[in-house]
Amino acid sequence: MNHKLKDLAHHRVHYGETTDFTKDEHQYFIMDYQAGSWDISREVAVKATREAGNLLFTKYEFIVTNFHGLSAETVFKLYQKRGTMENCIKEIKNGFSFDKTDSSTYVANQARMMMSCIAYNLVHLMKEATFPKEMKRSTISTIRFKLFHIAGRLTSHARQLRVRLASSHVFDSLFWEVLENIQSLVLLH
Repeated sequence: MNHKLKDLAHHRVHYGETTDFTKDEHQYFIMDYQAGSWDISREVAVKATREAGNLLFTKYEFIVTNFHGLSAETVFKLYQKRGTMENCIKEIKNGFSFDKTDSSTYVANQARMMMSCIAYNLVHLMKEATFPKEMKRSTISTIRFKLFHIAGRLTSHARQLRVRLASSHVFDSLFWEVLENIQSLVLLH
């Protein structure tokens, strides 16, 4: 934490007679700041957060930005959306091998990436349409573990291979709830 920046921000935070200390409060503002190693001063968006019931401590968040003419609140919303998008990109890379481009042809790599995009969107749609509220923000690794990671055994007898799955597992209720929600979906013709 830059103590000079925090000190400058601390002097800009105002509490008045109408401040309700029983509720969280966020104050946003823009200030100019120039670090010793910078050639010029830059705009810094500041978010000062005081939690409900807390009279003494304020938490500060800073974003050095080159957006000019935007409010600090808008700057924070833009960067939060960017962070959300970064998380989506990380999810599609880690969960669906979006970045796996080991084929020798451009077309094959492009087709693989498109399949990853389709899979990501289908799983996202499935989460939104069929998952319980507390599971809608789950990552693909969590979904795989809770829904598809079921104990089983492969047996061979009389030239037949059989997969024997466990009749129950820890996340059994989630599996059946999601399956019931999938079956209750109304498909458009």
